[in-house]
Order: sequence, then structure tokens, then C-alpha cells
Amino acid sequence: MRRLASSIVLTISLAACQIGADPSFEVRLPSPGEGISPLDVVVVDHAGVVPDVEGVATADWNEGISRSDRPGQMIVGWLGGLCDARTTLSVASDAGTLTIREATESTGSGCLLMGVPRSVGLDLNWEIAPETIRLVSEGGG
Repeated sequence: MRRLASSIVLTISLAACQIGADPSFEVRLPSPGEGISPLDVVVVDHAGVVPDVEGVATADWNEGISRSDRPGQMIVGWLGGLCDARTTLSVASDAGTLTIREATESTGSGCLLMGVPRSVGLDLNWEIAPETIRLVSEGGG
């Protein structure tokens, strides 16, 4: 009986922790070319404005924020590297400004210094002009 009670308390505690957590999404960007690894991207939505995320391949890649062909979607583009292992995009809102912080973890040294264009499509709950969204690179490595 004691074991059952402990199990129930643990289950309730874990569920309570998940209730207040900010939504997050994970997407794996495919390799953009030979010798370049795929990249895992996590989007953490502290602002509660992102219902969906997708990896996108754009022929005319831009660094920063740009409008997608899809209504309600913005493209977040950044220049990564060959040693990138994982990128986290944190979305927050402050005084009417949407800020996306990009932080990339690296596998370490020993890679060629070559820029790798990366981009993710963020669906937003409402239409917003790209120039009102700020992209901040936190670096990493």
C-alpha cells in the first residue's frame, strides 16, 4: 500500500511540474549538403505565441527574420557552422516586442570554419511584421 501511495504522489508531482512548463518544440533540420550533419533545433515558447514549428529549406536564404509564403509563419534564419550539435531558439515577449534568442551548442573543435545557413519556420498565433521581431544570437560553442 505504501508503495502504491508513493507511486501516486510521484505521478501527481510530475504532472504538476508539466502544467506550468513553457511549450517547446523539437525539429531536426536535414543535412544541407555533403559532409554537413543534420541539426536538432529546440524552440521554447516563453511568450505562448508559437503553436507549431517546422524546418524549412529556402532557396533564397536570409539571416534574421523574414516573412514566409505561408500566412502566419515567420522564417528565422541564422548562420551556423559545421560543428553545430543543437540550437535552442527561445521566444519571449517584452513590452510588445517579440525576441528570439538563438543559442547553439557545438561538438567542439576540429571543424573547418564554414558557414552553414539554417532556418526554421515559426507559426505564430497572429500576423506580425518581421521588423517587429528581434533575433539575438547568444553564440555558443
